[in-house]
Amino acid sequence: MPYGSAIIAAIESLKDHETGSPISSIRRHILDDTNDNNSDDPSWNEVHFQKTLKTLVEKGGLLQINGINYKFSDQYLQRRVETLRARAESIEEQTYKTA
Repeated sequence: MPYGSAIIAAIESLKDHETGSPISSIRRHILDDTNDNNSDDPSWNEVHFQKTLKTLVEKGGLLQINGINYKFSDQYLQRRVETLRARAESIEEQTYKTA
């Protein structure tokens, strides 16, 4: 299971942009999405989940709030905006070329 992308998707879906998403909600969202609903399932690795959260914080993608909540960092949001702008410009260029 790619925990990094699952964590990012969970935080996006939970939409707790101001206060951050609690780690328990992130975990529950990922388990619900994978239809496991069982943290004892061998495909779920709590240690790997925790390490991935820590790595995302260290790399600047997430901010840890009050020790248990996580939200997107300004750095991550800025990179995301730049990526979306580049995609939009690319689509716009392709549209003009085909028209």
